[in-house]
Parts: sequence; structure tokens; C-alpha cells
Amino acid sequence: MKLPIKKKIGHRYMDDHGDESWAFRLFPPDLEHKDARAVAAYYENLTIDLLKMEDGGFAKFYFVDGKAYFNSSQSSSLFSEMEEKQCPSLLKNLIGENVDKANIVGRGDHFKIGGKYLRFIRLREFPQEIADQGHFNRLAPYVVTVRKLPNSKSCALLDRKRKVFRSENVGNFADYKSEEGEGQSEELLSQIQLGTEGLFEVELWFWILTDTEGEMAAKTDDLLAAFKHNEGRVQIEDLGLSEAFLNFMPGVRPSFMDTKLLPSAYLLGLLPLSGDHLHKEGISLCSTERGEVFFDQFGGSNFNMAIVGHSGAGKSFLAQKIVDHHLQSGLKALIVDRGDSFAGLAEYYDGEIFKGKINPLQFKSPHFLAEFASSFIPAEEWSRQKQGLLFKIIRKAVSSKGSKIQSFWNLLSIIEEQIEGFSLYFEQHRELFSDEVRPVSSVCYIDTKEYADGVLRPLFIYLMEYVKNMKGRRVFVFEECWHAMAHNIDYLGEFFRTSRAQGIGCIALTQGLEDLLGSDIGRVIAENSFSKIFFSAQGKENDYLDELDLGRIGKLKPRKGEFSEFYLKTPLHRKTLRFYPTALEHERFTSSFEDKKKIKAFVSEYKRHFDAKTLIHRWTEVKYGEKNAHHYLADL
Repeated sequence: MKLPIKKKIGHRYMDDHGDESWAFRLFPPDLEHKDARAVAAYYENLTIDLLKMEDGGFAKFYFVDGKAYFNSSQSSSLFSEMEEKQCPSLLKNLIGENVDKANIVGRGDHFKIGGKYLRFIRLREFPQEIADQGHFNRLAPYVVTVRKLPNSKSCALLDRKRKVFRSENVGNFADYKSEEGEGQSEELLSQIQLGTEGLFEVELWFWILTDTEGEMAAKTDDLLAAFKHNEGRVQIEDLGLSEAFLNFMPGVRPSFMDTKLLPSAYLLGLLPLSGDHLHKEGISLCSTERGEVFFDQFGGSNFNMAIVGHSGAGKSFLAQKIVDHHLQSGLKALIVDRGDSFAGLAEYYDGEIFKGKINPLQFKSPHFLAEFASSFIPAEEWSRQKQGLLFKIIRKAVSSKGSKIQSFWNLLSIIEEQIEGFSLYFEQHRELFSDEVRPVSSVCYIDTKEYADGVLRPLFIYLMEYVKNMKGRRVFVFEECWHAMAHNIDYLGEFFRTSRAQGIGCIALTQGLEDLLGSDIGRVIAENSFSKIFFSAQGKENDYLDELDLGRIGKLKPRKGEFSEFYLKTPLHRKTLRFYPTALEHERFTSSFEDKKKIKAFVSEYKRHFDAKTLIHRWTEVKYGEKNAHHYLADL
């Protein structure tokens, strides 16, 4: 079969009949980020744009692999509110490399194009209504061919048929056999006369492109099955196969041989005019339509984020994905765990494991040392005046030339000279301190369950100073232990507010938003976290979640073993997202006690010969098959 293209220059086509058209890539906005009023305004403007289509002109709209394209007989922009870019390689983007040079052979109800199989499935009967924007996006790639009917013809048709408007050609958007339907046709006629509505000739085909005939058959069955549970009817093209291909082909004027007449209000629901967007780069996640979306923790006004969800909801699983991305990108990380959720991630990157003693004098900041030392003293026994005196003593001791302070105990003895009894607060914690200078590593891990609750407060202050002294951009992950900082609100608040300037992105994990909003220390974290991720319902409306947000969170439906689903809220975004782990990611990030026990035993048995990364990869390959380790678990 010969492609009916006479000439192609860049994104401009001319078919064998001399008809010209132009190809574009569409970049529709992500409507999830907009409120109901903004969405309504967007569709009003799209309606105006559609009604401006040239009489006799045409447009083809394509949706494939999460991307939208269109081929139009108009050389200028069709949509005023949407970014468009010239697309000189549209056919290649739709069905692959060098299709113009491939041998195209018809085989009854499908084509063989080079080494691939191509089938078209026509939407024969349209649903009564479109449930949501992107109704067909979840099913298969599709193309919609559109031609505007001149208003004079539309009015004449409606006037002639308004009593029996539900005919073979017109009747996919209302029950016009009823009295209500007759009223709707009257209203539609009035809208067309006023110029606020129009009728369009429309055809829609899905296409299935696979490497094998068996895969094509399986995907066909899936599509046909989807329509058994929904309104509408589809049909595999056989006798009309060549016509379907020509209607699909960019640069070729559609034949419009078997169209349905639809108003713009319905047509807009068919077109791929809503996209999935967050950031241009970052961590690869998915929308609910499984389109790729990038999340960049470092793309906001600050780099901090809070991840909220009950135990087992998937907080640690997602946090590990985020940290893993950062480490692969060359960033550094300090992970403060409560249990062993992140232990495997630290071992995978051969991170330093904090255990036992610390040396606070390793860092000479007077501000830090004063905060650290005073954190051992009950709040009711301390005052701002004493804190000021303590800071003055420490600053003089560590900043003076020729200072001979060799250990933290030396510093305490100096403080003791002016604040009697000060060192007694540290006697029961002597085993915590060391004179050893610990190298500041690029990946560090500490499990706070290894320490007594009484030292969590100074330990956290020490770790905040540790991450400050790590070089380059880095992340500071902490789970639950921030509660210990209730009496150090100002210090923690300053740390969060200045973290961006220091290249630090904090990731705080908590059981529920009430944990944050129910305490002063929690509110400091919430107020200074640009990004917030929610895994479960969060009660009533509050400063961070309105009715729309709560409704979306309440509809989250993760599938165990396939994907986690969560809701992202920032001052700029609100979007439901999914994390589809690969088999390797599942084995690395799992929270299952039994799975972790087996992996740990396997690594322990062979770690004399191989590093943890090699062993975990091998474990996954044995469990799922060597070729499946990097495939999505949901697809295996």
C-alpha cells in the first residue's frame, strides 16, 4: 500500500489531492491543578476556539503514550490557551520508525507494517455521555477526525428533524425521542443561532500496534471487554480497513464517510485536551492515566516536604523511591529511621551506619553547641537568660585562639566554672559521647530505636548539624522522631527556613496531618514544607486541605502488588499520583517482614563475596526472571 502523501516539508503536508495540512504537538494544561471555576473557564474558551474552525476544514486529534497531537488544515494555532509546537515527525511518533518506507500489507482485519502489527477499531456507537475528560485515554491510543458543519446546515438539519432528532446520524448525546429530547434539540438550535454552540462531523478509531500477532489479539480482547462494561460499541475494521488507515494517516484529508454529528460540549470530552504535568524533570511517577509525570522536590520555593499516612499506607516505600532517585543523581542523604524501614536502602548504597557514641565537638558552631548542651536540661529548669550565658561561654571557649578543648567533657568543665552543677545533667549519658571525629559521609543512616528516648532530643540536634556539614545538595529524611524537638521550636524553625539556602531538602514522615497541626513543632514543619503528600483521609478542612483536596484523598485506591496511590498538594499543584515499582524496586523498598527477612538472610550468606547492591539485583533476577527485574511489577 502506497502512502498518499505527495509532498512533506517539515510539519507541512500535501496529499495526492493537493490538500494541505500542518502537524502539531499539543501541550494541554493539567486540569487537576485547577478549581472548578478555572476548569469551566478553560472549556468555555476551548468551545470558542472550536467554533472558529474553518467551514470545510478538518482536524485530526491523536492521543498516544500520554501525548497529544493534531493535524489540521489550518496552518495557524487552533487553541488560544494551549501551547502548540510544530511536529515534523508525527507519523513516526504515532506508529514507529521509517513507516513511510516500510512495506504496508493488508491482512484482512489488520496491517503488517515492517515488523509490526497494526489494527484499527472504530467507535461505532458513542456513549450517551462522557464521564470525564480523558474518558478514552485509559483504553488505547486513538484518533478523532473532526469537521465543523456550517451553521446554516446545522440549523436547517435541526429545524427539519427536531421532532425526531434521534436519527441514525444524530443521537449520540441525548434521547431525542422523548419530550425532553425535543426540548434539548430546541435549545441546541437556539445556541447555534446565537453562535455559542455548533455541530461537528466526527469519527473515532482506536489503534493497536504490537510486535506480535498474539499480543495484538490480546490487546484487542482487552479493548472489546472494556466496552462490554461501558456504554458505546466498537467494531474491528475489516472491509473498511484501508479507509480507516487513510483517515488515521497524518496529512491526508479524512473521508468523513460514516460520521456522527456531535455538539462541541460533547466533542470536547472526546479530545485529549487535558494533560498530566508537574515538573520538567525529577522523579518519574505516573498519573492515574499511567502517563509519566516528573516530581522535583527541589522545584519549589523551599525544598522541604511532608509525607502523611497511617502505618502501612506506603510512606516509607515512596520516600525510599525519592531518596533513591536523589542518590542516583549524585545527591547525598542523612536518613533518621524509627525501626528499619530505610536500612536496606542505606546498605544498598554502602552507607555509613550510625551506632553508639557521637562527638558533638566535631562541629564548632557555638549556636549548635549551646542548643545541644541545653537540650539535656528539663525545659522548666532553664531560661532564655541562662541560654544566652551558655552561648556566650561556648563562643568564647571554641572561638578563642589557641583553644585546647579536646573533648566535649573539656567544654563541660569550662561551662561548669560559671554555671554550677551544669555537668551533672550529663553524668547518666557519659556512654553517649566520644572524642572520635567521624568523617562526614555521603550516605548516612541512623535508627533512633538504638538510643534511649531521653537522648533523642540532643541526638536530633546533632544530626541537624551533621547534615549542615555535608557538602553539596542533600536530603535529610526523618520519621516521627521530630516530636522530641518540642522544646526547640525556634531552632528547628530556623533550620527549616534556611535549609534551601544550604541546599538541604527535608523529608518528614508522619502518621497523620493531625500530628503536625496538633503541636507547635508540627506546625513549624507543615508551614515550611512546600510539598505535602497524603496517603489516607485527613479529617476536616484545615489550613492545608480544602473540600476538593479531601474528596480526592478519600478516593485514593492503591492496589497492593501493583501501585501505591497518593495525593500531592503544593501552593502550585494538587494532583493524584501513582508509584508503579519495578520488581527490583519492590524487593529493595518492601516493608514486608517476611520478604525483608529472606532478603537479609540471602545478603548475609554471600556478602563476603559480593556487595549488597549486586546481591539484591541477583535476588530479584532469580525471583522474577533475569529480564524482568526492571519491569513494572504490575505488568509481570
